[in-house]
This record gives sequence, structure tokens and C-alpha cells, in this order.
Amino acid sequence: MTSPADRTSPLLDHCPPTLPPEAYWHPDWAERERQGIWARQWVYVGRRDGLAPGTMRRVEIAGDNLIVVCAADGSLSAFHNTCRHRGSVLCVEHQQAFDGRVIRCPYHAWAYATDGRLVSTAFGTPTPDFVKADHGLFPVALEVWNGFVFLCLADDLPPFEPDLGRDALDNWPMDALVVGHSFEKELACNWKVFWENYNECLHCPGVHPMSNVPAHTVTKSIPDSDRVTPPSPHDAPTVTEALADAPSASPSSGVAVQVHSSPASTSLPLTVSPDQVVVTAEAWAAPSTDHAIV
Repeated sequence: MTSPADRTSPLLDHCPPTLPPEAYWHPDWAERERQGIWARQWVYVGRRDGLAPGTMRRVEIAGDNLIVVCAADGSLSAFHNTCRHRGSVLCVEHQQAFDGRVIRCPYHAWAYATDGRLVSTAFGTPTPDFVKADHGLFPVALEVWNGFVFLCLADDLPPFEPDLGRDALDNWPMDALVVGHSFEKELACNWKVFWENYNECLHCPGVHPMSNVPAHTVTKSIPDSDRVTPPSPHDAPTVTEALADAPSASPSSGVAVQVHSSPASTSLPLTVSPDQVVVTAEAWAAPSTDHAIV
């Protein structure tokens, strides 16, 4: 029988040093992460089912105020939450309704189509050399994958590729799931501490003994993942056979999708400061689920 000391990690062939202490508290390090990770990678901002036609939602990525827009026909687009006239915010609330056709600035009433084109300057009379086509909203790249909505601020977009491939969840009905429960919590820690706490999970047998059920985790672009629901009484994970044999995925800079036999879940940590993070957790299930998600 081999002892724990004799076993080798399936992921590492050596013992690397940890990050230096300043990685968890220094403002300069946090700024490097903002520029190198959050402002350059695909960031998860919510489930597709949470955006009904005729809805705008504010989100913040890397300090930038953005909006995700769902048009009357259900199509999605994303922009900087800034009117091109005097810089007023377009979406004032966290989420608000509009007519599904025109995004109207609450300040001087400039109006934009849901594809970002400027369609009206309202009470302002443009000069002859004013070109509407040059004054549309600043767009933000958007991708929908298995019902998850991702944005990216980078000018030079990185490939949108989950660690296990875009088809990793094709045999599981992720698109059909809806958010059954969500909550937001502010934590007094660096965002990496939150991620490491989950990813390591050496504390789980002692601190969360009821959470030790089989599960598979599939990571996609920017770091995070956590469980928000009690385990199902069923201990067989409803995951594809392809996933069962897939290699473990290493966290990069994105959201992690955790699939159980009970409702699936994610957590999204957004950095407020080097020692503060706001975590939004969601649990989703099929629309026909007849039991409460707690």
C-alpha cells in the first residue's frame, strides 16, 4: 500500500513555488491582473435566460461600465454603457426594460439601434459634416456558449475556447436550464484566495462532508467556481461519457461550470479591490423542475 507521500500529482511533475505574498494584496499586482486578465479574456456575465427580450443589464468588467442588450427579437449585443454625446450612462439600473428596438439616452435622448447604430440626435441639430455612422455605441465582443453569456474587452480577441472544447457539454441540456436561485456575497479576500479555496478542496472532507459527491468540473476562461446547492441524494453524476474520461482542466481566466446530478452551478467572483471580492452564485435546473432550489 502506498502512502500519501509516495503518490505523485496527476497534474504536476514537480512542486512549484506559490505566488509571492504581494500577489494577494498589492495594488500594483491587482492592476497587472486587471490589464492582463480581466481586460483581455472572456468573462462570464450571466445566463442567457436571465435576459428577456426588451431588457438591458449593466455589468462591470475590469472597471469598465458595460451593458448587455436583448432586442425584441431575442438577439444579444453588448456595448460600453456610455452615450456618445455627453457620456451619460444609458442603463441606469442594474437591469431595466426598454422597447426592444431603441436604446435611448436618459440625458439628451440620443437614440441607438440595438446593433449600436446612432439613429437619432433627438433635440440636437447636427452640422452638415456630422456623420451618424461615426457616432455609434462602442461595441463589446459577446459570445453565448451553452446558455452562458461571455464578454471580452480586448481589441485583439483571444479565441473563445473552453478548456475541454466547445462541444464538451453538448450531450447535456445546458441551453435549456434556467436560473433557479442566485445570491451575492461580499468576501474579505483576494479573488485568487476564493478560487484556490475551491480548487484545492483539501478542507472539503472536514468542513463540507455532505458535499463530497462525484462531480465533474469544466473550466472556461477567467477563474472561479463553487457549489451553491446541497448535494442531490443521487450520487451518480449526469454527465456525458466523454466528460467522464476527460483530463482534468486547469483554471485559466474564466468561469467554471460544475455539473452534478442535482442542479448545476457556477460562482462568479468580481474583484472590488485587492482584498475584497463580490461573488455572485447561481444554481440552474430544467424549467420543469418542481422542487425549490435552496
